[in-house]
Amino acid sequence: MKTFIRSLILGALTLGLTMMTSQPATAQVVEFVPAWTAAASTCAPDEGSLSKYAVSYGDFYFNGSAVSNPSTLGPIPITVRCNVTNPLDVRGSEPANPNWDALIVGFQDPDGKASNAAAVTRLVRISRPTGAASIVASFNSNTDSVTTRHERFVQFNASALDFSKYEYFVEIYLYRASTAVASPRVYSVRLANVDVVE
Repeated sequence: MKTFIRSLILGALTLGLTMMTSQPATAQVVEFVPAWTAAASTCAPDEGSLSKYAVSYGDFYFNGSAVSNPSTLGPIPITVRCNVTNPLDVRGSEPANPNWDALIVGFQDPDGKASNAAAVTRLVRISRPTGAASIVASFNSNTDSVTTRHERFVQFNASALDFSKYEYFVEIYLYRASTAVASPRVYSVRLANVDVVE
């Protein structure tokens, strides 16, 4: 019975939904479960962000009139990090890693492609033996012109996931140049296996 249920979870059950993507308007994105999900408000804030960030329900955003501090390298973002865990209950010869190939971000960038506000989300892996970090996938809201709440995704090679050798986290950066623009927001992040059907 458990093998049957696991088969359903790993392949037969699908969650179909239409998401706004850079794909043609007629494209449909089908997500396969299991997925890893997090509300951005539940992620751990970076120490440098403590006085500048706020959360409400799932949203992570700039607090009131807070803005990014300037630096010689550009504005300093506020940051949260979300630990990624493996949802598979692995036994024997079963696959040890989920076949996720997409980082899906729910966000709002109030100035779209302009550079006064941005939400950047990255999937990062950490090597267990060395502690070295590498970026598996990265999404920047300034590549998208929509200014309302919506989702976008970036795909990556599923072979980058190996929970026997690496730890993973999703890092969310928010940039806001001034109070002349509303705060960007991220409300959800997901890792899933997706198919784009046109």
